[in-house]
Amino acid sequence: MPDEEASIHKDDSLHTLHTIEYLEDQWRGVHESSSNTLKRIVEFVGNLDEEYRTAGLTAIAEYFANALSLHFLDIMSTFQQKAEQEGIDLDEIFYQNRIQ
Repeated sequence: MPDEEASIHKDDSLHTLHTIEYLEDQWRGVHESSSNTLKRIVEFVGNLDEEYRTAGLTAIAEYFANALSLHFLDIMSTFQQKAEQEGIDLDEIFYQNRIQ
């Protein structure tokens, strides 16, 4: 039974590693839009018919919401790294502040 659990854990770790590598490749392909790019997109979307304009503005809003979510996750990962370096128990912090 312990060998089976170790094998499952190894498979999960390998899957996680492959997922991370895949996401790293995808991340390289994504670029942050410059203000000129955003301006061009907004001007284009603003001139579309209402139905398409709404879809375009929704896509822009989702882009910003996702960017903020990724920024928040980046802050959390930095916090975790620094906490580990300082010997802070993150489980204690998170579980103390969780709503019950």
